[in-house]
Amino acid sequence: MVCLLLIKYYLPFSKFFDIIIEQSSFEEFKNLKQNKDLLFINKKYLDFLKIRNKENGDFLELEFGKKKLKDIFIDEKVSKDIRKNIPIFEIENNIVWVPNIRRSNRYLVDKKDDIIKIRVLSKENLWKD
Repeated sequence: MVCLLLIKYYLPFSKFFDIIIEQSSFEEFKNLKQNKDLLFINKKYLDFLKIRNKENGDFLELEFGKKKLKDIFIDEKVSKDIRKNIPIFEIENNIVWVPNIRRSNRYLVDKKDDIIKIRVLSKENLWKD
């Protein structure tokens, strides 16, 4: 797999991390779609992808409806001190991915899409105390 892009990123009030963007396939998506460490999206949305810190009132659209990000963090046992360090990925003001935590059901890929895979690598461990 060829790496399309490696981005060094720093969020305010957060820590450094790398974002790795690679070309992917529908077959790879099918095999790895349960992996919370990866986001598979259509390449056409890459220009609209934004990364930010958590904000009050954030929610994720899941298969059964909306769920507050705060409640997801509680369910996943992410401490309050760590939450501000986790990057939030959104497209068109819709949260699509919280790395290592959960993905939204929006912007799912299918066979005909030009699929890319996104991973976040932390310089420090963002998700642990």
